[in-house]
Amino acid sequence: MPDLTNPQILGAIGAIAALVGTIIGLVKAHASWRQWKRGWKQRIGNFFDDWEGRPARPGVDAEPGVMERLKVLEDTQATQGTTLHDQNAVLETIRHEVEFNNGSSVKDATLRLEDGQKALAERLEEHLKPGPSTIVNVHPQETA
Repeated sequence: MPDLTNPQILGAIGAIAALVGTIIGLVKAHASWRQWKRGWKQRIGNFFDDWEGRPARPGVDAEPGVMERLKVLEDTQATQGTTLHDQNAVLETIRHEVEFNNGSSVKDATLRLEDGQKALAERLEEHLKPGPSTIVNVHPQETA
């Protein structure tokens, strides 16, 4: 049996162990690097899929790309000015009708109607009050 305390044998065993450890480390590092690279490739691929869009496939709707989405935003912004102008005109008409403005609004007309109704109700109440009572005695005339 060889002498395991011999420095040459111990050096050879240490060198073999270091070589095996280095090989294992390199294999693991290479595997990790490939996994990291695969993840980045997938992320870069996802980015380009999002940028260019995805076509429809069975059971999945098409997804527009970034440029198509930007075009939709630009078109929407272009029409927003007209839409807001139209809405402002409608809001101005509504404001004109619900605020006091010297008699031409719906609010003014409603108050005039309420005042007229109150006056009519007062006149009706006055009319329906019992007036002074008069007693009339009726005696039959005697004929002689």
